[in-house]
Amino acid sequence: MFQRTFKITRTQTLKQVLKSISQMEEYKSAKDRLLLVFEPVCKQEFIEKEIATIKKELPGAKIAGMTTLGPLSPKTQAPRNTVLSLILFSESHVTVFEENAHNQEQTTLGNAFAKQMLQIEHLKEILCITSSSKFCPNKLLEVIQSKNEDIPIFGAQAGTKNVSNDESKIFTSKAVYDKGILLVAFHGEQLEIQTDFNLGWRPLGSEHMITEADGYSVISIDNLPAVDLYKKYLDVYPDSNFYENTCAFPFLIQYGNRSIAKVAISYDGDKLLFSTGMQAGTKIHLAYSKSDYLLRETLESANKMRQFRPGAVMLFACMNRRIFMGNQNVKKEMDYYRHAVPDLCWTYGYGEILLTKEGGGVLNSSLVAVGLREGKIRAKKPAPMIIDPDLIEKNPSVPLSARLVSFLEATSDELRITIQKLATLAEHDQLTGLFNRRKIDSILAYELSKRRKENDLSILMFDIDFFKKINDTYGHSEGDHILTELSTVVSNTIRSCDVFGRWGGEEFICILTNTPVHGAKILAERIRQKVEQTNFSPVPKVTISIGLTAAKLNESLESLFIRLDKALYDAKKAGRNCSRER
Repeated sequence: MFQRTFKITRTQTLKQVLKSISQMEEYKSAKDRLLLVFEPVCKQEFIEKEIATIKKELPGAKIAGMTTLGPLSPKTQAPRNTVLSLILFSESHVTVFEENAHNQEQTTLGNAFAKQMLQIEHLKEILCITSSSKFCPNKLLEVIQSKNEDIPIFGAQAGTKNVSNDESKIFTSKAVYDKGILLVAFHGEQLEIQTDFNLGWRPLGSEHMITEADGYSVISIDNLPAVDLYKKYLDVYPDSNFYENTCAFPFLIQYGNRSIAKVAISYDGDKLLFSTGMQAGTKIHLAYSKSDYLLRETLESANKMRQFRPGAVMLFACMNRRIFMGNQNVKKEMDYYRHAVPDLCWTYGYGEILLTKEGGGVLNSSLVAVGLREGKIRAKKPAPMIIDPDLIEKNPSVPLSARLVSFLEATSDELRITIQKLATLAEHDQLTGLFNRRKIDSILAYELSKRRKENDLSILMFDIDFFKKINDTYGHSEGDHILTELSTVVSNTIRSCDVFGRWGGEEFICILTNTPVHGAKILAERIRQKVEQTNFSPVPKVTISIGLTAAKLNESLESLFIRLDKALYDAKKAGRNCSRER
């Protein structure tokens, strides 16, 4: 595998670069050739001429291109030159797929692409590039990934020179698209990959919820106008400096097992505008970071990439990192990875893409790095570690801004721990540690709402026979001991997927998901016997009466508990220490 990246300038024209590529021995002998084109010019006619020139000079190369993002602030540097990155394969292949997304439904498109991907032998990863900041491909990517679970999907949304006017484009050797999707499938038996995801942002303060959203705009958060979140916590108001004032505080969202960031690119009245779709009900935190946090995470990832010993590296970064860290620190991030492949390629778009079975999708404020290698690692010794002297712990005078961030970090951690403790107390019984009635109600309501067939959700309710007599004879402390001991006995008897809680007093509830009523009967008898056989000394014998029932389709909590209460009453009427079904 071979990678070489070229910048087009007045002294190194496109034709000159293409001619030099065509004469390279590596190019001539390659089994397959991919030419990535990152173009800051968004004009259709210009790109079409560029494609025609490439096709003429390099007829054997497969083209995948996108327009890049311009500067988002006056101090921010952005690429001004066309960049070509050539990746040559000696044993593997790339296949390019493309589609015009105008008037196309994402699920339909995703199914069509997924079907094509399933036909590719030894598929290892998929590069995805989309155009238009208003075409967020999350649904499409999820469909493809659901049918190719072990295949990572990475890439970017194309950018535009002037962020106030979206002229983003993607292109191949066949066409230029102002709203389209381009997939490059990397496949080959000897092809190895490594994917890195660098974020570095941390949650700040308490959790919030998006209460109203419409496509790419968030209308309200916590039932208040969306912009009020920044007004209240950061004293930031909608004006010409809104993006620069808020970009250091993106939204942090949990997506699968991965935390991802979302940056509001602008505002419209009280609404916040994003380059990716946002949904009501999504829980968010405001996030913060330090340059050191971002750099340390990238350095760690770059060291892992270096040990992987790739033949090619592709980086997809967020312009927000450059605004937050400054041009020099972002250059450091890129240079870390250049220790792995000096001639790597990198670009900026509206959003980065990384979706694996761990989660992800269209991202912001992140750095996605993908390494490619053909064959096993041949080097016997590990590669030397990359060390950044500026990140070595020192004891200099700490700037006021850094001290304030450290203070916010500590107080946010304390707040988060307190909230977690309060949430635990609100959902658990203080004596037994089991779920309490409030939590059981919530779980049952959720389970009833998703029922799709009869007799696949069963509930047991039981209480301790003659418990008042036990308390009167042996004291309430002994009664508490029986409650806790019985909780342990039953917890060890049921399955890990079953939900067990204290309903109140000496009454308990057990929710059995995916369990028909005959299975619930077997478990009820097992629990009854286990309790009867347990030594609760000094109480000579403890027994329980059990009522059980199966939930019906479209049933309410009220009707379910009426039937369950009657079943428990039947068990007591039958002499206790038994179970009855309704």
